[in-house]
Formats: sequence, structure tokens, C-alpha cells
Amino acid sequence: MASANNNSKIAELMKLVFDERQALIDGKIEGLAEISSQKQKTIESVSKYREQFSDTDVAVILSACGDLQDLYRSAQAGLVAARSRLQSVQCPSEHLKTYDAAGRNQGFQISTRERFF
Repeated sequence: MASANNNSKIAELMKLVFDERQALIDGKIEGLAEISSQKQKTIESVSKYREQFSDTDVAVILSACGDLQDLYRSAQAGLVAARSRLQSVQCPSEHLKTYDAAGRNQGFQISTRERFF
């Protein structure tokens, strides 16, 4: 079992992981760098005593970090999809064409580069 000091380090690390997760969910990316820096220092401090941690302690930390990593992957996929969508809308070679009920081109084209607002 981890000592009281080690338990406080685990609690500190878990709080930072939770804070990082919440910042990512809330879109407060400006705070992620600071949290990451603090988390790195805490991990370095905790790793000096890793042999004193129980398997449960390690499993909890790994699970929380794995969930956070999945959240980062999802956020990255969302950003890639948004960028792709923006690029497709801004591409000058693509046009929005209109068709009648029979599927015939009505000859009306709007460049997607034009702004609608």
C-alpha cells in the first residue's frame, strides 16, 4: 500500500488529469499547457516511488490517463473533420448547383467562395 505522502501525490496527479480533461471538454485550450507542465512535474515526482504503489493505484492512474488520451484523439478527429469541412466550403473549384424535381440542372451556380451572411 502506498504511504500517505504517496497517496497525496496520486491524488494530486488525478486532480491534474481531471482538470486537463475538463479543460479539454470545455474548450479552454489556453490552460492545457500549464496543466500539462504541472502534470509532468507530478509524474516525475511520483515515478521516483513507483515501486511503492499498489497495482490498484497504478491501474487507476493508467485508466484515467487512457481515458484522457482517448478524449484527445476524439478532439483531434473533430478538428480534422472541421478543417476538412471548411476547406471543402472554401475551395473555389467547387460550386453549389441547383436541380429541379426531375434532376435537371437549373443552370444556377453559386461559388462556395461567396459568403451567404
